[in-house]
Amino acid sequence: MFERVVLEGGLSFYTVGVFEDTRCPDRELYFRDEHLVVAAVITDGSRRKGYNFELGVPQRVPGGWLTLISTTAKPREYGAIPLREYGLTYIYERDQ
Repeated sequence: MFERVVLEGGLSFYTVGVFEDTRCPDRELYFRDEHLVVAAVITDGSRRKGYNFELGVPQRVPGGWLTLISTTAKPREYGAIPLREYGLTYIYERDQ
């Protein structure tokens, strides 16, 4: 979170916050869709653009695809998860 990551081809990005986190600690107790969506900014040269990344859903970005594949933040039954617990892992697949 808030850490700039440099990708191939001159791209960089950083995650700026959690847009939605409806994950539940016990799926048997909750009957709703689970989503984790984070907001990020991608810089391509001098251009910046905001994106929302949903866990496990590839997102088209300049030069390829970027997917949020995991987080270290564990779902909680009550209360917000502190941002410092959101260690995020992405995978970047550059166009061929």
